[in-house]
Amino acid sequence: MSLTIPIPNGLRDLQYIDLTDNVKEDDYLLDESQLLRILHQDEAYYNEHKVLLTKALKWKQQHENPSILLRGYNLRSAETWLKVAKRRTQHPPIPLQEEFIAESLRQPPASSLDVFVSYSRADADFARKLNDSLQIQGKTTWFDQESIASGSDFQQEIYRGIKACDNFLFILSPRSVNSTYCADEVEYAASLNKRFVTVLHRDVNSADLHPELAKMQWIDFNQNERDFNANFNQLVRTLDTDREHVHNHTKWLQRAIEWDSKGKSADLLLRGSEFAIAQNWLQETEQQKKQPAATVLQEEIIVASQNAIEAAEEAEKRRQAEMLRLQEERAKEAEARLAEQKKNAKQTRRIAIGSTVAAVVMAGLTLLAGITARKSEIAQLQASIITSEMWLSSNQDLEALTGILKVGRKLESSIWQAVWPDPNLRSQVMGTLQRVVYGVKERNRLSGHKDRVIEVRFSSNGKLVTTMEIETKTVRFWDLKGKEVRTSQKYQDLIQSAYHSPDASETPIIPLSPEPTSNREPVKILIIGSPKGVNNIIQTLYRLRFAEVREWSPLQPTANPGEVVSILKRQLSIR
Repeated sequence: MSLTIPIPNGLRDLQYIDLTDNVKEDDYLLDESQLLRILHQDEAYYNEHKVLLTKALKWKQQHENPSILLRGYNLRSAETWLKVAKRRTQHPPIPLQEEFIAESLRQPPASSLDVFVSYSRADADFARKLNDSLQIQGKTTWFDQESIASGSDFQQEIYRGIKACDNFLFILSPRSVNSTYCADEVEYAASLNKRFVTVLHRDVNSADLHPELAKMQWIDFNQNERDFNANFNQLVRTLDTDREHVHNHTKWLQRAIEWDSKGKSADLLLRGSEFAIAQNWLQETEQQKKQPAATVLQEEIIVASQNAIEAAEEAEKRRQAEMLRLQEERAKEAEARLAEQKKNAKQTRRIAIGSTVAAVVMAGLTLLAGITARKSEIAQLQASIITSEMWLSSNQDLEALTGILKVGRKLESSIWQAVWPDPNLRSQVMGTLQRVVYGVKERNRLSGHKDRVIEVRFSSNGKLVTTMEIETKTVRFWDLKGKEVRTSQKYQDLIQSAYHSPDASETPIIPLSPEPTSNREPVKILIIGSPKGVNNIIQTLYRLRFAEVREWSPLQPTANPGEVVSILKRQLSIR
């Protein structure tokens, strides 16, 4: 008697391998080979599907915690995967994965992460618990189980992670202190002068500690009766100590490494307010002996930037002095030519009065008039050259360029210059044109207009450029790379672009006016609510450029269940 088991409806349309018809061992081996082939088919796709689903679920479970969102190459990889996945008919992405990737794309880019977690695989469970707890507190982490894509160069990704993080968190255990991989991570972090934070998970022999780890006082997670939360609070307080200094250390380190990797190119040196901030950071670090100390490479890029700025200032002074000298010489030449013209005019009148032969008088007058007209034209062109030089010296590059081009056009169309050319004038025009062209650089080119352009504006958030054609009144929108984004026939769109982004999904950037330094008073701004609500408000205030995410205190529970509070300390002026 045979027993037939009904097949569920959900399984009837699935492909299956029938093992009931196997008679010989070769039949089983053939079915086994077919099963393995099916399992390996699209293995990379399904692995990425699993990883993204795990992260998306974790993000939802933690009330859409922004610290868990994708960043950097992980985000780019997920975006590429999603484009391919949407074209699949079998096992496409689920809405939660799409929402998770879309929210990751909307987040503002982070220049650095808070914590790099270094540990032994034997302590993976504790390391993951520590990583999850840090993310719940709003800390951005680099954790190899989440931050390294399959197929990547493991060591290079480790090094990139260490460079991008403000703190190097090492989990102490007998396995980690004796691991060659962990020792390599410690040495690389030490070479970058990273701030070390050590956590004792299991008792270790002090003699086995790496010299860099032996310098540090660790946070013992075995104390307080192994109460994880009590010990974790001490870790958070340590990470929050002098956060601004540590964050800037990472920022200037990344700039210095990029500068060094590109052959210490002058194009990558610090300039303007950026240099002033970096120089002030270095001075405070040295004077107050802050830790971590500045690296040699950080000092090099700041000193090289200062030297370049001073050299540029000296070159500008020399150029201004030379310009002044040239202007004085040309002014004297113009005065001399004017005096010569007056003298010639008097001579012309004398000749006209004293001449008795009409033909001779007319010929003489014509000749002198031609000479006078030629000299007058030369004086006008040289005055225009001086004006272009003055525009260039006052950094009005566009006016200088258009001015000298007009002089060149007049020179080419001049009848007198064609018949009786002045070689000095031509060399002056070419010299000024070369200096102007050297100083003016084309940033971008907006190609595609079919008519003359009457107006150009930037949008308020600085992300778009709008232009309008004079005849058709067509308004075109461009991104900063010169790519046309949208076209409109409405002139009102050009007016609105001065205040709003044409893309309704973007929030206009509102510049903040600096507060006066006098009459300032410390205030505290509190956000109280659910973890999700508080995090959303903090992210919104960041997009509005009100405050950095890292300036807010970690989420702390209140007396009400499910309610947390975060505090921002500010100095505000009292009017």
